[in-house]
Amino acid sequence: MVRSIDRLFGNMANASFFFSNPLFSGLNLDASPNFLQQLIECCPVGLILCRLDGTLVAVNSQLAQLLGRRVEELLSLTYWEITPETYLSAERSQFARLPNLQRYGPYEKEYWHQAGYTIPVQVSRVVLQHAGESLIWSSVTDISDRKQAEQRLLKHYHLLQSIIDSTPDAIFVRDLQGIYVISNSANSRLFGRTSPEVVGRSDAEFMPLEVAEKLWEVDRRIVQTGISENIEEVLTVGDVTYIFNSIKSVWRDAQGNPLGIVGISRDISDRKRAEQALRHYQETLEERVKQRTGDLTKANRKLVAEIVERQQIEKALRQSETREREKATHLEKALHDLQRTQAKLVQSEKMSSLGQLVAGIAHEINNPVNFIYGNITYTGQYVQDLFKLVELYQDCHAQSHPEIVAHIEAIDLEFVQEDLPRILESMRVGAERIREIVLSLRNFSRVDESQMKSVDIHEGLESTLLILQNRLKSKPNRPAINVVKTYSPLPKVECYPGQLNQVFMNVLCNAIDALEAKLESAEAAPANSSDSPTITISTEVRASDWVAISIADNGVGMSEQIQNQLFNLFFTTKPVGKGTGLGLPISYQIIVERHQGYLHCQSQIGQGTEFIIEIPLKQNHQKI
Repeated sequence: MVRSIDRLFGNMANASFFFSNPLFSGLNLDASPNFLQQLIECCPVGLILCRLDGTLVAVNSQLAQLLGRRVEELLSLTYWEITPETYLSAERSQFARLPNLQRYGPYEKEYWHQAGYTIPVQVSRVVLQHAGESLIWSSVTDISDRKQAEQRLLKHYHLLQSIIDSTPDAIFVRDLQGIYVISNSANSRLFGRTSPEVVGRSDAEFMPLEVAEKLWEVDRRIVQTGISENIEEVLTVGDVTYIFNSIKSVWRDAQGNPLGIVGISRDISDRKRAEQALRHYQETLEERVKQRTGDLTKANRKLVAEIVERQQIEKALRQSETREREKATHLEKALHDLQRTQAKLVQSEKMSSLGQLVAGIAHEINNPVNFIYGNITYTGQYVQDLFKLVELYQDCHAQSHPEIVAHIEAIDLEFVQEDLPRILESMRVGAERIREIVLSLRNFSRVDESQMKSVDIHEGLESTLLILQNRLKSKPNRPAINVVKTYSPLPKVECYPGQLNQVFMNVLCNAIDALEAKLESAEAAPANSSDSPTITISTEVRASDWVAISIADNGVGMSEQIQNQLFNLFFTTKPVGKGTGLGLPISYQIIVERHQGYLHCQSQIGQGTEFIIEIPLKQNHQKI
């Protein structure tokens, strides 16, 4: 709608166009003082006609409704009285420059609502000349829903960022020039910096150039070959040298073009030092054997014990290396899953905005949750192995060093051994619950099922009800909305699952709106009353090869006149900002054009409304 108004204004760039256009050449505007008001009233967005000093000449009812006022009340104010103080200086300057600019916008600002709060809007302006006077004509579009959606997306972004920052592994993304695009907390701490201080800079600013060049050489090789690599890297940052086990893959855009490198690195410096210590121990042991060959009989028991201990350590080290390789494989798989998810998200943009949001959240949460869930088991095994190793050391070295004894008492080792498995189990249960919620969200959005296929209709209904559960629950000013389900056994139905779920969402949202409107017009009925707000969902097979879904409510109902316009584009009975008049027309198109079915509405004022959806079981069948 905003783009349409902008195109209209684009045709009015000439200040004299409006009144000189041949379309209006036969009109006597002086004899038709209401003509301009009638013109702007037909526009579905808010419109303002004002003078350069801010005097309001005309506004339409859409703007008045947006600001919670009557048209007459608005015309008694000036433009500056409906504009918050933070915008006054800039807009006064803008008004002064408009006669030279001729048009301005679109841009975002706020207006005062009559209730005392501000409304975010998008404004476009053009200057008109009439009777020798410059007038400003502005289009005003309510962007409250978009701003709220941006806030929700920002909230989920911060949630995902906190999950990435909570992992002890370094996670990073570098572009083709070696500049950091993403750096989680673990990666940034290596440089003694925060993530914002690392992003936008290269490795050469944090480590010797020759070390950075080696990293970039590996990055260039991976980009050229397109093959992920699991490599061991030695990095010197300041006076500290780190050894990392890194998995690196190509970062690509939606078209498959390389953009840079995605990597996950694990610090294995301690493990390498342990390996070096083990080799040193082995060399020392061999030297002792050579020195004591003359006294083998006396030293035999001690030597055997040392060999057994060495073998146990080597075995533990081999097991640790095996586990590290398995974890590296899981990390590589997670990167591949992330790349596949990126391609799927491009296709999911064709769904409705709600479907996109639900699917995006489900996919973004699913990958890190699977990573966490999959590693809990291994973590438990590692913990048990470490506890076993501690017990072996205690058995083999009964007389421990006083510092070790003091540290064991300080950390309460026995309590840690008892409590840590319980903590891991609670983490596993929580991760499992998140996976169940993500599954329900995916069943609703059906991003991976955008093609026609046979599905269970009842699963789609249940997933949609789950998404709307918050709206169905009781509120301080109304009871809960009851949902009565009368499901008949249904075969699987050939359809577009994501689009059919969108229809269920639109019809159920309208039913909830109707019930809330009825409760607002009268005192809410008790929850167990026959008049309590209720939605009834029924399914059945008709004529052997058709399925019917009925969604009925006992809300306010509709007149026959309104029913005749239900499926007209942009027709809505809801207030500005709440209804767009798109939901039912889109639903009608999905059922009739995409599924060769029927969408009926039956309603009586005060009795409620019923929508009946009929689609064939197979899309090549015709209705009998």
